[in-house]
Amino acid sequence: MLLQRLIPSRKAPRPTLVLLVLSLLLLGSQPTTASQGDRDPLFQSCLTQCTTTTCQSPSPLPLSLRLTLWDCPQNCAYTCMHKLTAQRVSSSRPILQYYGKWPFHRFLGIQEPASVLFSILNGWAHWVGYKKMRLRVPNWYPLRTLMLLNALFGINAWLWSAVFHTRDFPLTEKLDYFSAMASILFATNFCLIRVFNLAKTSSSHSYNRRYSSSPQHNQRTLLTRLKPYIPPTPQTTLLLLASLTFYTLHISYLTLYPFNYTYNIYASIIIGFSSNLIWLFWGLSNYNSRPYAWKIVACVGLITIATGLEVYDFPPVWGVFDAHSLWHGATVGMVWLFYDFLVADAGWEVRSSKGKMAAR
Repeated sequence: MLLQRLIPSRKAPRPTLVLLVLSLLLLGSQPTTASQGDRDPLFQSCLTQCTTTTCQSPSPLPLSLRLTLWDCPQNCAYTCMHKLTAQRVSSSRPILQYYGKWPFHRFLGIQEPASVLFSILNGWAHWVGYKKMRLRVPNWYPLRTLMLLNALFGINAWLWSAVFHTRDFPLTEKLDYFSAMASILFATNFCLIRVFNLAKTSSSHSYNRRYSSSPQHNQRTLLTRLKPYIPPTPQTTLLLLASLTFYTLHISYLTLYPFNYTYNIYASIIIGFSSNLIWLFWGLSNYNSRPYAWKIVACVGLITIATGLEVYDFPPVWGVFDAHSLWHGATVGMVWLFYDFLVADAGWEVRSSKGKMAAR
């Protein structure tokens, strides 16, 4: 389930619903990281004057800025950006982007406070889902390890999202993008394994394992909770190896060559939407037979609606809430609903398999 950032960069062009189909033709293009605002001669003049007069013998920046690694030229760029933005607003002219980003009001050195807050909330929602699955899904359920790992990949992705939105550096950018792709890939693998039953979850051998479903057996260390049991079928092995190969090539390409934002965006979109479509197919197919199937259908529907926030961008309201940050905020509730679905699905599979065993 794609509960990450569908379009993880302000530095890339925003797709429309029509261009989403045509985007496969554009994967090789390289967008620029410059924006109209930082190319503005008034901005360049202000920046030059500020760095010349202020940064020759600069006074120490406030502690919050030093802790978040601001330097004098960067602070000059921030000051000039907001000075010119205020002038444009007062004269009813459109707000411009600078260096691929809207002019946000920082807080304690944090560049995009709303996105940081919502990223933390998303990570927390994944953590709550992890704990819920750990307690309510029996250890011997074949997909339990994959479910828990999926949550941990989500936590990691939102952690680096928070770091990246705190301070946008090349390193934090790559860590954010790479962890997001890892989470999307793993979630897609889990989706394929679950929907197409590649782990053979209904086979009786998994219910003869030595693990108990009692709460005492679920209250263990992290390593025990993540018992190294990824269903070793040929299909799952091939799928995971193919994904690992793709991920290695993906990060190698984006690391060894100039960062291709367009490719990164559309790779994430294609993989993530594929996962969503598969879940939607499963949810609609089981809508009448499984009373909880509506949850995954609702997740996909809400994700599709919320994606409009990424497609139709707008400048930050009050200098804080732009479309991208609101997208982050919208996904928090979807994470809760998704893990409710996973727990309900595991419970249904467990009861169904136990019933089959009892009937034999």
